[in-house]
Amino acid sequence: MRSQKGFIISLFLLINLFFSVALSAQNKTDSNGKKQGNWSKFQDGKKVYEGQFKDDIPFGEFKYYYPKGSLKIKTVFSEQGRLNRTKLYFDSWKESLQAQGNYWDKKKDSIWDYFNEDGYLIARETYKNGIKQGTHLVYNHVGQIHLEQFYENDSLHGISTEYLENGEKFRQISYHKGKYHGLFKLFYPDGKILLQGNYAHDIRDSIWTTYSESGEIEYLDSYSNGLLIKRTDKEGKKLELKQEEEIIPLNIDPSKMDPNVIKR
Repeated sequence: MRSQKGFIISLFLLINLFFSVALSAQNKTDSNGKKQGNWSKFQDGKKVYEGQFKDDIPFGEFKYYYPKGSLKIKTVFSEQGRLNRTKLYFDSWKESLQAQGNYWDKKKDSIWDYFNEDGYLIARETYKNGIKQGTHLVYNHVGQIHLEQFYENDSLHGISTEYLENGEKFRQISYHKGKYHGLFKLFYPDGKILLQGNYAHDIRDSIWTTYSESGEIEYLDSYSNGLLIKRTDKEGKKLELKQEEEIIPLNIDPSKMDPNVIKR
């Protein structure tokens, strides 16, 4: 019994010694204190990352791990450590890809793709020096583009378009430096125009036109500083208008949109 217990203790010490020696053989620094060769980091006995350095600069493939041990990040360094092509994974043993893209000087750069746990692409963003710049796409559950937006210096800029599952446009909003500014359009499910107007610095401005499903003008609303001041028919005849305490919001969920609510 004692011999068996002694054997287990000896084996345990031998394993610890093996890992200590293996770790010390990897985590080396030169006379200037710079990391050289293979490196691994452990915390509470669990591996955090593994990779390699040359003159303190990471190169090649690095792997980072979740506390449970599954792969969290896989990244490949190049360009003297300034560029790293990165893949992020969900916290599971299936190694399901969650996102992928590039970092340049530790900032997101170029195209980044995002996935759900079933492996379907759900979004694509474009970055430059860590800020959103260019096209941003969101995909629906069948892989079609649901939302197309454009960014300039990390702010929405230009025309943002939402689509229904049938491929028709649902809504278009013009942005300027992150604010509603310019043309706004809302569509019927068949793609015909329902509502069209303009924003000026986040508030409704000028003439907003509401159309019937047949394409005829139903009425025109006049706004001043965001307030609805007059409603007329297409001939210019004034129509009765009930001034509301709040303007009906237009950030509607496409699946819940009721044209009759918009037309109030």
